[in-house]
Amino acid sequence: MGIVILVDDDPDIRYSFGRALGRDYDVRACASAEEGLAAVEADPGGVDLVLLDIRMPGRDGFWLLERLRSSHPNLPVVMVTAYGDTETAIRAMKQGAYDYLVKPFDVGHVQTLIEAARKQRALTRSAVSLGPEAEAGADRIIGNSPAMVRVYKRIGQLAATSLPCLITGETGTGKELVARALVHHGDRAGRPFLVVDCAAVPKDLLESELFGYEEGAFTGARKGGKLGKFELAHGGTLFLDEIAEIPVDLQAKLLRVLQGGRIQRVGGAEEIPVDVRVVAATCADLEARVADGTFRSDLFYRINVGRIHLPPLRERREDIPALVRYFARKHGAAVGRTVTGVSEDLIRTFQARSWPGNVRELENEVRRLLASTRGEVLAPELGVACAEDTAVCSELRSLAARVLDEGPTDAFHSFVARAEASLIAEALERTGGNVSAAARLLGITRLTLRKKAETYGIRVRDPAV
Repeated sequence: MGIVILVDDDPDIRYSFGRALGRDYDVRACASAEEGLAAVEADPGGVDLVLLDIRMPGRDGFWLLERLRSSHPNLPVVMVTAYGDTETAIRAMKQGAYDYLVKPFDVGHVQTLIEAARKQRALTRSAVSLGPEAEAGADRIIGNSPAMVRVYKRIGQLAATSLPCLITGETGTGKELVARALVHHGDRAGRPFLVVDCAAVPKDLLESELFGYEEGAFTGARKGGKLGKFELAHGGTLFLDEIAEIPVDLQAKLLRVLQGGRIQRVGGAEEIPVDVRVVAATCADLEARVADGTFRSDLFYRINVGRIHLPPLRERREDIPALVRYFARKHGAAVGRTVTGVSEDLIRTFQARSWPGNVRELENEVRRLLASTRGEVLAPELGVACAEDTAVCSELRSLAARVLDEGPTDAFHSFVARAEASLIAEALERTGGNVSAAARLLGITRLTLRKKAETYGIRVRDPAV
């Protein structure tokens, strides 16, 4: 039974709430902010939600909200007041309240809110579990930064529904992990979860991949036909990765399925009912695609019912230490390494980088370090390089001295940026300005190289072929 802390100076409210919610939850009623804080501190790990009145004699609700946000940042707090106004609502949400309610309100709505909050609470205790397989070393969503807490809250709100969802974010942010978390924490857990990478399937085959086909539908069609992913996912979830890459003519057919819950195989005349929750993801700007006519507005509105945006890694750098430790444990065994710690130098180096490939790029970098360095503590390779190449070490020390002598407030970032800019310029010089060749030399993508070059004001060009 979940624990709900109710903080309200009105004894009638405490009685009525306790009676209405007491059948399903362990409601612990408090008459003041100080009592509420003591109740949370008495069992911080067991509390699922705090219902907190704003206006009370003495310490008000905002006083308690501030302390709970500081000491228990992942504990959902719902602010309650009889005096609803815009300024109060904005202040409550800005200070980190889970939600804001104005009296009087429906108890059923409060129960729904509590359940959504309990899901968020479960998601944010350490990391998002994706089911029993995650305990055996499969991927997890890691991070407790404010940006990720907002993601967990959306997962908690949407998991129990069957609404279409759209997950947006840059490449490598973990959109499929969020889709799997939606399934695991929802009513369709344990049912089929199928993935279609719309960018990887040839456009002329994507329709049959989604909807299947009848025997003889086209040259080379399999005898007996083939079931599509919608039929195979019946009762479960279909994850459409990179949905922006679906051709416009096929978008219309997908829209009809979402609206009517029926598919038609390629070459078939029968309409087949399907019960499938669609979760889509994209790294593209779908609003811009709608504006230029390459993505249907009606399909966009249909899948954008529930939206979750994943922040890039550069906007949640405080999660990098936990991510590095997690990846070091996850991949250490594969290369015969037992990692007991991560050096502060490595963490600082990683937090200074922009990570255009996001979490995926960070994971690959940790795997590379595990394979190329030794010892129980994961550390940067700079010390090894300097020991083997005194000229390089001298140049780096010289650059470091110049940066420190200039006295910038962000000397570390300035040093890393200058070294990175020099490396990119040297790679372009060696390859005659060929972006593709320079990117291969550096081990990064052409897009990453162009973005970094633009950041540092380095002109690039691709020679005519």
